[in-house]
Amino acid sequence: MLHLPLEKIKPGMVTAQNIYNDRGVNYLTSGIPMTELYLERLRELGIGSLTVFSTETEEKSASNINLPRDILDKKTRTEALRNLRDIFDDVNRKKTINISLLQGSAQHILDDILMHQRDLVQLSDVRQHDTYTFAHSVNVAVLSALLGVSLGYSKGNLITLILGGLLHDIGKVIVPKEILNKPGHLTKEEFAIIRMHPSAGRAQIDLIKDEPRKHLLGLIAEQHHEHIDGRGYPFGLKADKIAQLARVVAIADVYDALTSQRSYKDPYPPHIAYNIMKNLTVGQFDQSMLELFFQNVAVYPITTVMETTVGIGIVKKVHFGKTLRPDICVFAERKGEFLKEPFMMELSEEPGVDILRVFNDDELLAFIEKKGVDPFVFLAENYPLRSYSAGKII
Repeated sequence: MLHLPLEKIKPGMVTAQNIYNDRGVNYLTSGIPMTELYLERLRELGIGSLTVFSTETEEKSASNINLPRDILDKKTRTEALRNLRDIFDDVNRKKTINISLLQGSAQHILDDILMHQRDLVQLSDVRQHDTYTFAHSVNVAVLSALLGVSLGYSKGNLITLILGGLLHDIGKVIVPKEILNKPGHLTKEEFAIIRMHPSAGRAQIDLIKDEPRKHLLGLIAEQHHEHIDGRGYPFGLKADKIAQLARVVAIADVYDALTSQRSYKDPYPPHIAYNIMKNLTVGQFDQSMLELFFQNVAVYPITTVMETTVGIGIVKKVHFGKTLRPDICVFAERKGEFLKEPFMMELSEEPGVDILRVFNDDELLAFIEKKGVDPFVFLAENYPLRSYSAGKII
């Protein structure tokens, strides 16, 4: 797939992303051919880019790409977004939190996760900048619960974790929108305001009445920016001084933030987010939790194009617990010439085959324009595939 600026999207290209607003309304659905009317509406919404299956304006470009479904049912996501928005509105207007609005959503999220807990997180939705907080909080709740399942949490603790994920940023009600959505760097004073939201979140959750989980929800809101090495905020807590549920939410929070489009940055692809969290932020996260987390998240999602020591391939399948070594379809030599007979290879079964690099969207678009052949369409026309035979180096 390709994530392209809107000016490069042509009518007929097939969408590969869902686009939601903060009420869960689905503006655009994956698998729909683009039209001039859709493009005009996206421009009006301020959406500047879109992921499509290929550069071709034909549905056959998507015919052999079986994308995984969202772990959440569409109705569940819509309900959670709507209820979370109502919670934030109530806090702003009434200074109260009606937790019952979220309890049903939390149960529905848990039901969906337990039904699809072996499904990997592979794709994210598209959100407008001013609706980021709500969609982000739903994603954090889902990612946290997936990690909680891997940690063996009880259903009761998973519900607490989901509610904590949904409410972890409730303290941002005190932060002006112009700071939250600022496209440039924050000033020292603006960042100081941002750093107040964990404590503000704890104070907001303390307003909840007759809720036995209130203490744990408050800890999640207050501590999700604390770091294992003590360099986080607001208190600089270390290791076991940080509540375990808050450590889970901290991982989910950073991953979704890294892989999301924001007013001030483009999304990082999952393999870059993995590298940042695993290698560049040593001391920030609970390492055992982080390892489990990336068993649930596709480091190389389906349709990722990569160069390996046996040729250029597209990821076709990712296995739970083996997310660093997906199944790929090798379609070209390393020098770029397309193969007459593409073949499948399970990287998890081929330890001698290395991933050399991942094509970013600009590189992939340049590759397609240079070769005059879109690999997604090429593969759609070249099935069935052979299996990889060890020793074949291209």
